[in-house]
Amino acid sequence: MQKEKNKFAEGTVFEGMVSIRALLEAKKSGISDRKIEKILYTVRHAEKHPKEIAFLRHEAVRSGFSLECTDENSLESLTLGSSHGGIIATATARTIPPLCANSPIVKNGFYVMLEGIEDPYNFGFALRSLYAMGDGGEYGKLAERMQVPTQNNEATLSPETTSRFMKDTFSVSFSAMEKYIACPMKYWCDYGLGLKAEQKAVIDSRTAGTYVHYLMEVFFDLCDVGALSAKQVEELAGLAAEMGTRKYFPPTVMGQARAAHTVERLKETARLLFHDVADEFAQSGFRPICRELHIGGKDGPEKVIFTLKDGTRLAFGGYVDRVDAMEKDGKVYFRVVDYKTGNKTFSPSDVEKGQNLQILLYLVAIWKSRSPAFRRRIALEGDLVPACMEYVSLRTSEEAVDRPLGEEEALSLAKERLGRTGLALCDADVLRAMDKAAVLSRLFEDVFS
Repeated sequence: MQKEKNKFAEGTVFEGMVSIRALLEAKKSGISDRKIEKILYTVRHAEKHPKEIAFLRHEAVRSGFSLECTDENSLESLTLGSSHGGIIATATARTIPPLCANSPIVKNGFYVMLEGIEDPYNFGFALRSLYAMGDGGEYGKLAERMQVPTQNNEATLSPETTSRFMKDTFSVSFSAMEKYIACPMKYWCDYGLGLKAEQKAVIDSRTAGTYVHYLMEVFFDLCDVGALSAKQVEELAGLAAEMGTRKYFPPTVMGQARAAHTVERLKETARLLFHDVADEFAQSGFRPICRELHIGGKDGPEKVIFTLKDGTRLAFGGYVDRVDAMEKDGKVYFRVVDYKTGNKTFSPSDVEKGQNLQILLYLVAIWKSRSPAFRRRIALEGDLVPACMEYVSLRTSEEAVDRPLGEEEALSLAKERLGRTGLALCDADVLRAMDKAAVLSRLFEDVFS
């Protein structure tokens, strides 16, 4: 009760490393004349964050405050909150400039006083809310300098502002760039202002995608996909589902009927994909060589870089779900596969609009790579030749039947409903090596007809 009683009292105790860094920065920049007198930390904090303690020792000598280790009970007795992490600071009182005749006060102006905000994220949220209402103080002035309109269809940044947070080369993911192409204002709100919509506690498409991708990782790690019986696929599907569910969905989630139903549907989707992949590689001349390949990673292809008219370079990176390859006539033919839990399709007309470029740029990154580390990783000799880029949509459509189906017949029908779209090299030999039994003929109907 004592802590609650003193919660809104004027205090000189600052809790947590974020607050301590703010004190140091404010003093250095001249924003505040408040001085740190003492910093107290626990042994547990020092063991967990040795670099922070080393930094503070240096600052203590330079700024003239003491740095002391104390026990947890003593530190707890000085704090109001419980999120200090084992480190606090005591400081002098602040000087608040008095209002006077010379103060820059505008008649009938709009003024806001923010008091008692300790969390910097809450502070930023308060400023963004004020700006949305038409003000925001210094934050509002910064936004105006950035030339971001709130009621205009076009959002632009001045070159001066852009140069403040963009270097000569600006790294961006493929998905982020697609978001920019679709709506520059949404891109700015998400990546510039850091605005986030409230998230409901549900299994959304992102969580579902992460879960299915993890199951595929486990599946490939545990087996040789080219030599599996249907029974082995079922056993692996059960094992992968058990591991994935334990990792991503705790009992508190699985105890909810709706969430449990969603997870069961995802398991069935993954099971269907396992059978489809096993059938594919049982007759294909291609073999998986990379999974979760990091474009721009230490053993991945280099990022795809484009130079804009003003000289700024955009460097695109990301992760490729799967890369398959085949050696033929001294060349390495490869295909890029991207799993999508939604109804993702590839359309050349989207590319013309600057949309749906992700998988195409993945293909270009691998094709143009000169990275020795990447070549060592794939352990294949010969020039890289693009053979195929393919989206695999994991959302199957419902099918009405006029009679009951057996397990194998139902599985076969469901696999036919897996959506595959993309582009392929117009080379019949390569396509037949990729799909000897014409399992993928629905993707290459013009070649196999």
